Amino acid sequence: MIIFLFLNITLIVPLSSLAQYVEKEEREVETNEKKPKKEKKEKPKKEDKEKNDKWQLGGGFTILPNNPFALEISPTLSYQFRPNFTLGAEVAYLYNRSDRDSLGVEQNHIFTGSLMSRYQIGSFLSLDGEIEGMSTTFREEEGQQSRAWLWNPLLGASLILPLSKRFAFQAQVLYNLNYDSEKSPYPTPWRFRFGISF
Repeated sequence: MIIFLFLNITLIVPLSSLAQYVEKEEREVETNEKKPKKEKKEKPKKEDKEKNDKWQLGGGFTILPNNPFALEISPTLSYQFRPNFTLGAEVAYLYNRSDRDSLGVEQNHIFTGSLMSRYQIGSFLSLDGEIEGMSTTFREEEGQQSRAWLWNPLLGASLILPLSKRFAFQAQVLYNLNYDSEKSPYPTPWRFRFGISF
């Protein structure tokens, strides 16, 4: 019986080890098949990133809680064609309400659309130009309110203070070359704007 066990162990153990033996070349093929190939993630191309960096989104939000009350929302989108030259568009909504003793409460809903250009002078200052179309209401001589379109060419300058790589604070002064004191909702031809771009 001991001989039978000895023969079984001496024959079975080497045969079992042979059954597990695989040639080296076959092992490499099997391991390559088992391992899933890692897909390379494409990094965004530098050109695409530069194109995205040329688009700028910004705008302003103004609220004056006194009499007259005013609320303005004005998103902008612009594209930087050259390092110092940008073109863009803006839409705006302005609501104002004033309580005048002689005329009562007046409300005005103003809608504007404009095309803008900016020429950068140095890192903090720019020259700005704008063509604005404005739909506003005004009071005629007879006392009736009428709505009219005003076309306003605006020229001015901006002070730009970077807050980070993508965000900047802007203070802008514009002068309306086509100012109409009877129809314009603004008391003077000067416009002062503050906002953030990113």
